[in-house]
Amino acid sequence: MLINEVRSPLPPAAARALLGHLLEVVTLIEATGRVAWSSGDDSGALGYPPREWAELDLWARIHPDDLGIVHRAFEELLASPGGIVTGEFRVRAASGSWVDTEARGVNLLDDPEVGFIVLGTRDVSDRTGRFRALVEHLSDHLVIVGLDGVVQYLTPELARYAGFPNGEMPTSIDLIALCLADDRKRLAAAARTVIGCSPGATHDEIVRVQADGVTRWLEVRLHNQVGVVGVDGLVVVGRDVTERVSVQLALEYQALHDPLTGLPNRALLIDRMSQAIAATARTPSWVAVLFVDLDGFKMVNDSLGHAGGDTVLEQVARRLVTAVRPADTVARLGGDEFVVLCGGLATLDQAEIVAARVSAAFERPVPVAGRGSVSVTASVGVAVGRHGITAEQLLQDADLAMFEAKQRGRGQQARFDPQLRQQLRGRTALGYELRRALERDELRLVYQPVVDLHTGTVDGAEALLRWEHPERGEISPAHFLVAAVDFGMTDQIDEWVVRRAAMETATWLSAQASSQGPRRWRTWVNVFPHELTAPRLIDHVSRAIAESGLSPTCLGIEITEQALIHDHEGAARRLTQLRDLGVYSALDDFGTGYSSLAWLQQLPVDALKLDRSFVSPLALGRRQPASIVAAIVTLGHALDLDVVAEGVETIEQLEAVRVLGCDLAQGFHLGRPGALADIPVSVPALVSLGPPRPETSVTR
Repeated sequence: MLINEVRSPLPPAAARALLGHLLEVVTLIEATGRVAWSSGDDSGALGYPPREWAELDLWARIHPDDLGIVHRAFEELLASPGGIVTGEFRVRAASGSWVDTEARGVNLLDDPEVGFIVLGTRDVSDRTGRFRALVEHLSDHLVIVGLDGVVQYLTPELARYAGFPNGEMPTSIDLIALCLADDRKRLAAAARTVIGCSPGATHDEIVRVQADGVTRWLEVRLHNQVGVVGVDGLVVVGRDVTERVSVQLALEYQALHDPLTGLPNRALLIDRMSQAIAATARTPSWVAVLFVDLDGFKMVNDSLGHAGGDTVLEQVARRLVTAVRPADTVARLGGDEFVVLCGGLATLDQAEIVAARVSAAFERPVPVAGRGSVSVTASVGVAVGRHGITAEQLLQDADLAMFEAKQRGRGQQARFDPQLRQQLRGRTALGYELRRALERDELRLVYQPVVDLHTGTVDGAEALLRWEHPERGEISPAHFLVAAVDFGMTDQIDEWVVRRAAMETATWLSAQASSQGPRRWRTWVNVFPHELTAPRLIDHVSRAIAESGLSPTCLGIEITEQALIHDHEGAARRLTQLRDLGVYSALDDFGTGYSSLAWLQQLPVDALKLDRSFVSPLALGRRQPASIVAAIVTLGHALDLDVVAEGVETIEQLEAVRVLGCDLAQGFHLGRPGALADIPVSVPALVSLGPPRPETSVTR
């Protein structure tokens, strides 16, 4: 039968019977709040028969904590004819227990067919029980706090956090007091802000709490649930994020600190410098930056090993921290470079006082367990500034001053002078122009003869790099080679020099062979010390030989002792590879570095080039320089090496190096640098001197 075919209303008795079998309890309530009729719940969770339910004081059966919410909901419903209000609250059952009830009220007071507020309620204890069990087993912590500050609900886990080991719910607890002192004010302010907003507002904070004597990090979300049926308060949800925060803090620490010494790194230093400089705008004062660079630290690493070197760096860091004020910053930029930042200096002279204390930190040798102790000195550059200069600029000024101090010798100090900045600009411009010079082929090679002291013949030459600037004229190699190092052009220049020397030598020797017959010859080429250990050097030499057609035995590579200091094993590998190619090698400026006999014996070199500082005094007839040269010659010959005397500029020096047993020589007295085509076959003046003493002649 269709609904619209019903011709008569449902009899009242049938309607009541039908309502009695519904899962919900239906109650008719007057505007005064008195129950007019109810379907009852004699077989349900509440256990009240219809007549008894109708006679009950419904308001007295509502849980005290929920009564205020229900009153407000009832008033809201009265003010909204036809309106609907839903919610949950607890009702006392006939057994005396509390039953979780879901309610839906409809205002039908103005409906002539009804004339009541119709309230439908049903037992949701099973559902709320499941929800409660779920909440209590969450890893998150949950607290509901009423506006009166009374805790309405607390998860057992948080109760244990708060010091209630059995998980019982305290009715009074100061949640703010659980936080560490630094976080309490912030969390209290956040709570006031959320409560002052409309319901539903949230706010997140991360705070530290003390639990079982251990500091833990909690991510806290505050929810404004004031007026929400079943809650009516502030809901606080907390999640333990200690592990996540610990990892984050560790990563932040690593990003801002040196892993070896624990000192601030460059990033943190620049931040603190910026703050210190900004402070000088508020309070008239100065900021001092001291750039500290250890002298010859490579030698420390080589002698003690990297572990021993690290120990020295750690102790230097501790000494620097001790030498300055607690508010000052000591940072490590990497390697053997440290920076001291001092803010709030009243006078410029105070910077000098700090520099003196820093230098004093290096007066005592640094002990190294199991290795005795090592003496360490440092070059210190001092720069001062105030509001108007950037942190990067001030650090660069200190760096320039440190470089100036290094030029003066070990353990020196220098204060920044604006002229140093001008010199830097000059070096920058020179580096840019040098790069263009390579592209425009402005560089050239000149060759200084190397003479066989036994025969007087010119058997080779050293290729020397020159730069003829189109506007500034010839620029000294002492200047532009420094720029090459500063601007990372050493590899390009080494490649150019080796290739050009091979090409020019091959072309010249071919012309010589056509006109005068084959000639014994070797062109010597210098390479930058640090490039010796790079595998690309072998590629450059191999390519130059292949492209030029030059015999490998006609090419020699000169290295300095400095190259051995940086990486002795790497240098030995490259020298072995050069020998395998058939290319000769010589140890240049011998006697001025730190070569040990053990190293020299292992190196696959073919010649020692005696530094000019040993040759110059020979013209004065002094015994000690002659004895040193004689010892070096004896050492070289014992190792089956040719000994070459550099810087021979007088006839007296020439005769002395011949008598002392040197095999080869070069210098202005024997020939100035020039074009290959201008190099003679022999030096007549040398031939006229006659042969040297036969017992010292060891020509390779």
